[in-house]
Amino acid sequence: MKLSQYVTHGLASAIFFVGCGLSSVASAANDTPGNATQAPVDNAWVDSFIGAGLIQRYYLTGFFQGRSYCVEVQPNANQIDVPFFDSETFVFTDNTGATVLSLGDDWFREPYAGNFSKNCFIWTAATDTGRLINIQECCGRPAPTPGTNFFFRFRIVDTALNGPWFFVDAPSSYNGFVEIANTTVNSVNITVTIRNSAGATIGTPQSRLVAGYGNLALNARTDFGVTLTTGSGSVQVAHDGAPGAIIANVTSLSAQTGLSFDSPLTRRQNW
Repeated sequence: MKLSQYVTHGLASAIFFVGCGLSSVASAANDTPGNATQAPVDNAWVDSFIGAGLIQRYYLTGFFQGRSYCVEVQPNANQIDVPFFDSETFVFTDNTGATVLSLGDDWFREPYAGNFSKNCFIWTAATDTGRLINIQECCGRPAPTPGTNFFFRFRIVDTALNGPWFFVDAPSSYNGFVEIANTTVNSVNITVTIRNSAGATIGTPQSRLVAGYGNLALNARTDFGVTLTTGSGSVQVAHDGAPGAIIANVTSLSAQTGLSFDSPLTRRQNW
């Protein structure tokens, strides 16, 4: 049911555009910020199109502070075997499409997408459940007019990794190490946040640049701006790479007792 409104909207727009053969579309088409439609994060791929009479698409979605996201565009089944348009995506700081916060154009990082857009970022602004995004043909604003219809599919992915448990205890020498690896050849920015069992942030989130194929480890007891004598909680790793660019694990261990346990981090996913 979650996809029905988008599929229905896309079909209705396509029928109107092709069937009527007009250079403009109904005012309800989501080609202006005021007519933006909802596009939930972590929905499945959604099919749409742009053309001479509908040069761009606007959507509203929700981003939460400290998490990371990737807006991805690729050809759909109608376009996969023909030259694909050079797509571009924008995330705006306002709801009028005036101020660009994040731009996604050609993606020549791993995994390579060429002219297909990936707009991947860590959301550092305040939580916003009505953030405006845009999909259009490259390059720049205002959106250019495509010379033909381009059929595409897109999705918005929450790329942050989440781990359910770390444990530190100074008297028994337990440390909780957050181990992070970059699975790609390109450098990726990360931000690591640890929280207590009530969900409150402990200390200061730590940001690092992880080199291509590189790795690092942070100690939950000493590396987050405070020294934890004892404590436990959860871990979040946000990053500006494509989905799957970063993998992570937490190892809590004690040299005194000789015991250790691992808590893998996973990405939220509902498809």
